Amino acid sequence: MKVIIPVAGQGTRLRPHTLLRPKMLLPIAGKPILGHIVDALIAQGLEEFVFVVGYLRDQIEQYIHNNFDIQATFIHQEPPKGLGHAIYLAGEVLNPEEPILIVLGDTIFDANLTLVMESPYTTLGVREVEDPRRFGVAVLDENGFVKQVVEKPEKIISHLALVGIYFIKRSGSLLSALQEIIEKNVQKNGEFWLTDGIQLMLDRGEPMTVFNVEGWFDCGRKETLLETHRKILERIPPAEITVDKCTIIPPVYIHPEARISRSVIGPYVSIARGCVITNSVVRDTIIDMHTEIKNLVLAHSIIGHHVRLNGAAQNINVADYSVIENIK
Repeated sequence: MKVIIPVAGQGTRLRPHTLLRPKMLLPIAGKPILGHIVDALIAQGLEEFVFVVGYLRDQIEQYIHNNFDIQATFIHQEPPKGLGHAIYLAGEVLNPEEPILIVLGDTIFDANLTLVMESPYTTLGVREVEDPRRFGVAVLDENGFVKQVVEKPEKIISHLALVGIYFIKRSGSLLSALQEIIEKNVQKNGEFWLTDGIQLMLDRGEPMTVFNVEGWFDCGRKETLLETHRKILERIPPAEITVDKCTIIPPVYIHPEARISRSVIGPYVSIARGCVITNSVVRDTIIDMHTEIKNLVLAHSIIGHHVRLNGAAQNINVADYSVIENIK
């Protein structure tokens, strides 16, 4: 069975960090978002991957080739026309009689998919949320089968948010539905939506169920990225970290090639390879490769790679190759 991972989006809500690299390659606890997703799928026995790429696609292809021993196919989506269009393009390498697993490339998950992939029905990953209006939702009938899916409903019609994991029992059913939507030019905000394709499958009479995903970690905005970072750090085994003349407050991730002196680090901090941290206090922050920080109090921040910060700041959202210094 093939896994389709759409990774063509531009990640505009995470700018400036996504101006020079794809959102899926932003680091979380020492590993890119996409790395967490692919590792989780490999651990469950999946080996054939189809990545739908677009924006800064060379970086994604290089990352996959350099870090994973998998069967990887790359489909180019240009221009970006939405998630439904991305999955439709992947159809050129799919067997319409076989099942597929669709996993969005910007949401880390923790779920056992073994039973899901043995389901006799198409089944959608969901999680109950208080306010689902910024997500797609699934509405169930009295027997627990899906009767409707709606993308970003204006009113709360269900608390079951779609989390971005879809097991499609027969890929041809979805591809046929998406083809009809594209041929009829059924677009919303200039995009073809996957939920419209799934709804057409329902309208055609295909039975569909849901499965619960408790471990669902959104990475779409700065606030949710930092929240996910905190949760992932809490889940990874604690490492023995000893740094001379420093105080380390777990949970943290510090790359062995980072250099830290006269600083307080943590909780909820990731420091990547080649970083230099001196005379600073850092908490609840992601710091990417080869960044230098001096004389700084830093919290609730995301710092790109090859950045130099020297001064006294508290909350920073700085992308790659930036310099901020106090002028005396």
